[in-house]
Amino acid sequence: MTSYIENDNLLFFEGNFSKHYLKRDFYKYKEKDFDFDNRKKFLYKNDYYMGQYVVLNKSDKSIAIAIEVSDLICGSNIIKKENIEIRFTKDTLCSVGVGYEWGVLPDFPKENIPDILDYSNKTDLEENNLRGFYIFIKSDASPGIYKGEISIKGTKLSLPIEVEVVDLEVEKNDFAINLWQYPFTVARYYGISDEELFKEKHLDILREHLRVYKSIGGNSITTTIVDDPWYQQTYDKYPSMVREITKNGEVTYDFSYFDTYVDLALEEGIDDQIMAFSLADWYENDRKDEGLVLGLKPGSKQWEEYWDYFLDIFIDHLDLKGYFDITYIAVDERSPDILEAVLKVLSKHKNKDGKTLKIASQLGYKKGYVDIYDRLDDISFGFIDINDENKAYIDKRGDKLTTIYTCTGMYPNSFARSMPIESDWTILYANSINANGYLRWALDAWVKEPLEDTSHWWWEAGDTFLIYPAKKDAKIKKPRTSPRFEHLKYARSMVGKINYLVENLDEDDKNEFISKVKAMNPKDYITTSMNTKEADEKVRDDLYDEVINIYNTIYEYSKKLEQ
Repeated sequence: MTSYIENDNLLFFEGNFSKHYLKRDFYKYKEKDFDFDNRKKFLYKNDYYMGQYVVLNKSDKSIAIAIEVSDLICGSNIIKKENIEIRFTKDTLCSVGVGYEWGVLPDFPKENIPDILDYSNKTDLEENNLRGFYIFIKSDASPGIYKGEISIKGTKLSLPIEVEVVDLEVEKNDFAINLWQYPFTVARYYGISDEELFKEKHLDILREHLRVYKSIGGNSITTTIVDDPWYQQTYDKYPSMVREITKNGEVTYDFSYFDTYVDLALEEGIDDQIMAFSLADWYENDRKDEGLVLGLKPGSKQWEEYWDYFLDIFIDHLDLKGYFDITYIAVDERSPDILEAVLKVLSKHKNKDGKTLKIASQLGYKKGYVDIYDRLDDISFGFIDINDENKAYIDKRGDKLTTIYTCTGMYPNSFARSMPIESDWTILYANSINANGYLRWALDAWVKEPLEDTSHWWWEAGDTFLIYPAKKDAKIKKPRTSPRFEHLKYARSMVGKINYLVENLDEDDKNEFISKVKAMNPKDYITTSMNTKEADEKVRDDLYDEVINIYNTIYEYSKKLEQ
């Protein structure tokens, strides 16, 4: 099947969905040094396929590009073109290193990375440049091989498309995705005033964010019950959604922000968890910053007295609203001693049914603290600490929610400069060690102007968010996603297929299948002079091969089951 076509001005080819297409590689592709995908192009019923194409402008002037796609035909059956979405990438600047001083951007080089996926099939392509676009084919069509064409409008440049709909369907995918939301950052970016917080204008924007989050399988609501529980590691502070009010010496609490945000998320079907951060913020060393945080050391008498008073009121409120059973006190990357203090204070406070609040924690596995881990309802282990002992403990937890997380300082990852396929690998790896989900600490904790520059003073570019803002003047402010977001999402859909096949294959095929899709191990990496974790070409190639082999194995055993 033809994979590229050209005229005097343009070269149009089917890209490799694993990577970014960068301007610096223009001459490589102009000379037709392609790296085509060897991935099987398939989807299940009520499923979708994702791929990437590239347009290269060989001329000495900018050219307006618009992509058209035909219906896809299989006999008398059709995947209508209305079910096929084209989204061009856009560039944003990314620092190639990480810094060391709060609030000061490191003086490292930056490069343009096509990490923004626009909701458009059009782009203005500069001379001597190239641009990738993603294609999403959604279908509830009958099984079969569907064929059509994708074209550059106004030219004779057209490539064939062929995808197979397999006669299988995953009706439920339980692989959990937890991406933390930052509604106060959204408010700052769009100019929402303090008076408008969690009111109609703000909620209209947040609703669009939650819908995008729900689309990836997100089902956990991020809330705060103290000011700035992470010591403002992000560009914006994260105030408490529960506001403390002192009048005539009496302390009460205003839950209106908390309730409004939770209710909005519940309306959008995000209803598994309310994560309440936190009884143990990152100010545990008796530090205060502008009076915003508690500044109380976990386990101290003052700390315990504060939370004893708050928890009685909070629990009554959760009961009243019907939130109690899905609310978790969240404790992020705190020591076992601090977790023990939180567990102790929570054990004293019960709701109307005699239950204590659940607890969720994000942490690195440490031998000798299993007795504490056993008492946690939701654990997310840092990917960097996964070892054989940790894997055995994940198996031991069974159905209790146990996920892995990635963040700064880890490889593979989902930074703006990461190969997009690293996101696929991460999800597949989590599933391979029997974790039942994946967590990342930031859906939308934007830097000042993320559409222009994703660089952060401490973290790798893009570490603090996976989605981008809409235009500020857009009527509906649906956030733009990124290739790494879409690869996380696509890999989750593949995990749904893996688990479906494990449940439905006969015993011999099942064991053989598991041996092929779950034999994954962490990858070697180096620490660069700019303090990032990266891999050499061989490791990157091995990672690509591993993911593609798993995807092709899913296809192979899907066809076995289909027959």
